[in-house]
Amino acid sequence: MTEANESSSCSVTNNLLDTDNRKNGAVRVQIVPSQPKTLSHLPTRPAVDLAFHNLTYRVKEGRRNNVKTILKEVSGRLRSGELTAIMGPSGAGKSTLLNILTGYKTTNIEGSITMNGKERNLSQFRKLSAYIMQDNQLHANLTVEEAMHVAASLKLSQKVEKSEKLHVIKEILETLGLDEHRPTLTRNLSGGQQKRLSIALELVNNPPIMFFDEPTSGLDSSTCFQCVSLLKFLARGGRTIICTIHQPSARLFEMFDQLYTLADGQCVYQGNTKQLVPFLGTLDLECPSYHNPASYIIEVACGEHGDHTRKLVNAIDNGKRDIRGELDFPALKNKKNENGNANANLKSNYDKLNGNSNNKYADNLNLGGNGLLPSSMVNDIAKETTTETIKINVESEKEPEVNTALLPVDGQLDAGLSPERYPTSEFHQFWVVLKRTLLFSRRDWVRLEIG
Repeated sequence: MTEANESSSCSVTNNLLDTDNRKNGAVRVQIVPSQPKTLSHLPTRPAVDLAFHNLTYRVKEGRRNNVKTILKEVSGRLRSGELTAIMGPSGAGKSTLLNILTGYKTTNIEGSITMNGKERNLSQFRKLSAYIMQDNQLHANLTVEEAMHVAASLKLSQKVEKSEKLHVIKEILETLGLDEHRPTLTRNLSGGQQKRLSIALELVNNPPIMFFDEPTSGLDSSTCFQCVSLLKFLARGGRTIICTIHQPSARLFEMFDQLYTLADGQCVYQGNTKQLVPFLGTLDLECPSYHNPASYIIEVACGEHGDHTRKLVNAIDNGKRDIRGELDFPALKNKKNENGNANANLKSNYDKLNGNSNNKYADNLNLGGNGLLPSSMVNDIAKETTTETIKINVESEKEPEVNTALLPVDGQLDAGLSPERYPTSEFHQFWVVLKRTLLFSRRDWVRLEIG
């Protein structure tokens, strides 16, 4: 070690230790996980589980009114606290399914959609959900701070104090990394920052279920990772996060909790992303170790490895079955119990074990045993006993626990209570929009020059 390095090391040590500890020459160091970010000032909303059963969607095409079936009796379940990806080849029905779930499509639909086990009330559902489209719908002549103030004025009740609204805005902007961009016009933000601002505007009233249409479209790989990380953080807050995504990288694919894959309007896989490769293996579809599982399932759905769509649809019962853990595989269960059935076939076992579909949505999710961060995790890396402890905060590699910020008030949903039609009066809405319009006119220099 050089003399300069020794001097620098001593300087750091002198800053950390007091005189007595420096004399003893020993220090105890603890590495503790940093505290996860929370959005404590947001309004509390009920958690929402969404399920759909035998969903069919048809459209008329051509002059002869020929009918084309886009979705073919698909079923599925989307749970709170999870980040779910809807994938599939072009024309498989991803966007159609998303538009039906959000309530943007309401005609020519057969089947049922339930919210927390009860028939969905579309009017109530729209007040509890947010739909962030592929193209950012931002006002170019507003700054980040102004856009947030407009959203807070329209989405939060007039009963909420102004100081509380400012707390909400500050907390959201800090959490999403936009606080330093408050004075920036939205048109001058980067693509990733615009996407985060779109999310921030919807977070003002804390919707428990959020839909995203291709959230990573047009973003570079680093920004894509930041965007999906943000979505996962939102899901860990108790929200139900659903997004369509075309073909994510292996790194992004691993960040999703659940995968729902469509092919030709039918469900070919629903379950944990980590169970996709084992599931395909039981159907004699071996994903090479060097291959991205997301790319492989798309290739299978497109028929590049043969026509396996019908086999996959039957194995997953068109979305009525949900692969959420190793015990969900009858083939693997038999392998453990019978000691040596190495070539058990999932298809035949599904026919034997799951002949009836009464329990369509068996939920084997175990937050405690799913590798989530425990309440206390401290590693001592120095064995010496000392009088001083230095704590170093580090980002944990494990996932944070789902918090209860979005749990409903007891009996809220059972009593049929729904959010008010509008949180603010019509006059207040008119006044906010008028001020925004006048601000637009003042900043729209092109229009002023023409006038």
